[in-house]
Formats: sequence, structure tokens, C-alpha cells
Amino acid sequence: MQKGHVALQDWQYRRAYTLITGEPPEEGPRRPQATRLPIEQGEVEGYEVATRETVRRASRKEWRLVSDYCAFLEACGDVVERTKVMPIDSAHPLYSDILNVTRDQLIEAKAGTSRSEIRMAIGQIADYGRCVGPDTREAGLLEAKPHPDLIDLLDTQGIAAIWRSQTGFTDNADGIFT
Repeated sequence: MQKGHVALQDWQYRRAYTLITGEPPEEGPRRPQATRLPIEQGEVEGYEVATRETVRRASRKEWRLVSDYCAFLEACGDVVERTKVMPIDSAHPLYSDILNVTRDQLIEAKAGTSRSEIRMAIGQIADYGRCVGPDTREAGLLEAKPHPDLIDLLDTQGIAAIWRSQTGFTDNADGIFT
């Protein structure tokens, strides 16, 4: 609720329409819609977030990692973009971090290597991946090599790991992401 207005999701509007008219509304697309966009270019690693109580500093920890990895790929001749996914009945799109168009790869970046960050990457890749294509390879881009148990967790989901190395980036997929 914002200034006396109630924000409803599309599914809520359809349900209200059905209750009021007794008939279902015409259906739109029933699959999440995905479009390609350029990689986010904002060079801001942090910004202020104001709430009613306080102002705090938020950070975009993955921005530098994504930027460096995209530069690494572009130096190899790859074309990189990102994906905007519009979930069914949602007013808010989701954005992937990297779509390597040249290699048909979806990559989600995480600044850390904690279990919670790896699990978040798995969920985000699952959410975006269903809209990108069935043959798209998937990976988590990390600042450092994760614990072997977390690499195994990613592997059980068919997701590779990519991390910074002294030569640029390394992966656990025989170099297909590097």
C-alpha cells in the first residue's frame, strides 16, 4: 500500500475480474517472457537506501566481478548480454547477470562463496534458465573457488562453477566457460 493505493499483481486482477463478472478474462501469454538486454553498465558499487527510520549504504558487490568476467569473455571474442525475464502474472521483471550468446551460457554472479549464496545462485539460475532455452549451459560466477562440497552441490544441479584465478578465470567444466 502506497499513499492510499493498493498495488495488485496481475493474477489478483484476473481473480477480481472473474469474481465481479462471473467470467474469466482473456488469457495472455502463459510462459514467462524473456528478452535480451545489454550488460548493466552502472559503475556504481554502492548507493544510499533511505527508509523511514534510517539511511543505509547498500552495495552491488557483484558488479565488479560481472564487469571483469564480461571483459575477459569479450577479449576472447564472445558476445555477452543479460536476460530480462517477465514472470507470468508479475508486474516486476527479473534480470540475469550474464548470457553468453556466443556459447549459449547463462551465468549468475555471487560475490561470496557461502552456502546461502550458492543456494541463491541455484534458485536464480533455475528461475531464469527455464526461459532462456533447453540447451543453455549454466554456471555460477564466484569471486573465489568454493568449498568442494558446494562445487558438488552445483554439479548435482547441472551447474558449473567459475571463479577468479591468477590467469583471469577458471571453471570446473573443462574450460567451456573460460
